[in-house]
Amino acid sequence: MERGYEWIVVKPVNANRENIKRLVCEEFGITEAGLRSKVRKRNLVDARMVFANLTRKHLNDTIMCIAIELNTHYSQVIRYQKQLEDLISVNDAVGHAVARIEKQLLNPINK
Repeated sequence: MERGYEWIVVKPVNANRENIKRLVCEEFGITEAGLRSKVRKRNLVDARMVFANLTRKHLNDTIMCIAIELNTHYSQVIRYQKQLEDLISVNDAVGHAVARIEKQLLNPINK
């Protein structure tokens, strides 16, 4: 009997909205209030982009749910998804920050 493909999906152990929010805030040196604020400083915008993309990727959150969490319009979350790829190609620091956060999400000891 022929066996089909077996897919192994590695879900981050520590992936929940609050943990992702905490890790993003620590990585970018901001507060949770700063993440939800309307301020357009570069580090806050970068943190929002990373948070939006990580929650979409690891939690499969809807765009509207992420927009509510970030206190922004849903179209901005769509824009964040497109902009993060461009930002990572230009700014290595953001790419490294995303990698560090994802590594912590996969680490079962980190709580």
